[in-house]
Amino acid sequence: MRECLRSLKRNPKGDDGSVRRAYQTLLKIIGNVVRNPDEDKFRTIRLANPVFQDRVRSFDEGMGFLQMCGFEITEDGEFLHLPRNRVDKGLLNLAGLQLQSASTNPFFGLLERPN
Repeated sequence: MRECLRSLKRNPKGDDGSVRRAYQTLLKIIGNVVRNPDEDKFRTIRLANPVFQDRVRSFDEGMGFLQMCGFEITEDGEFLHLPRNRVDKGLLNLAGLQLQSASTNPFFGLLERPN
């Protein structure tokens, strides 16, 4: 997860503002699922949603991060969905901590060498 977020930060098509918005959007998505794991509306994202496309889907790493959290692209390719039986609050809390660190630590990913 951490490597995915570091890679997003280093993405050449992402300026500081767009990377920050991606982190904030990912944190919002993860937080909503943790607080409301039984609510399908928080575990389902329409891939064609223009805000989601602009803030997250435009980065491969954003999609990869959500998939690491258990989200799957539906068979019809229209949604990203986290099945209720795959909600892992421990994993999602870890994801939230990683996102919080990436959002607030100005040195996040800069002092570590990529593997």
